Amino acid sequence: MTIFDYFVLGIIGFSILVGLMRGAIREFFSVIGWALAFYLANKFNSEVISYIPEQVPGEAVKAIAAFLLVFLSVLFLCTLLALLLTTLIKAVGLGGLNRVLGGLAGAVKGVLIVCILAMLAAMTDIPKDPRWTNAMLSAPVEVLVLNLLPWIPSSIAEHVHLEHEQADESLI
Repeated sequence: MTIFDYFVLGIIGFSILVGLMRGAIREFFSVIGWALAFYLANKFNSEVISYIPEQVPGEAVKAIAAFLLVFLSVLFLCTLLALLLTTLIKAVGLGGLNRVLGGLAGAVKGVLIVCILAMLAAMTDIPKDPRWTNAMLSAPVEVLVLNLLPWIPSSIAEHVHLEHEQADESLI
């Protein structure tokens, strides 16, 4: 095993632990909250700018303030909703199931984080390093990355270069 393997296992292991501690409800609302917050902040940014005080200097600062106001408000509301639902789940005796499913969600999130980092690394010469090429987990990670490329914007995907001999295997 190389440092690459330990890095991959560390990220996935940490994500599983966080998922177990937080539970599936909080993991789900965390992901949904971030996506929804980003979407709504982009959508309503121009409407919220008019509520930013005149004393705030510059249109760029007002736009950033409006974006952050919407983004953080939505994130806060999603967090409150997740905490409320987690409390309800515990009250009906499903807290253990929530945590187990949270660990599963954490594993999926960990694998996605590893894939994103591997994709970024594949835009450099890092995959040619012996610590990558000799790693036990490099081939499976490369296969996952190559299977995710169709869902990545082509302007990014065209810069991802993986040359591992086993990377052409398909998971689908």
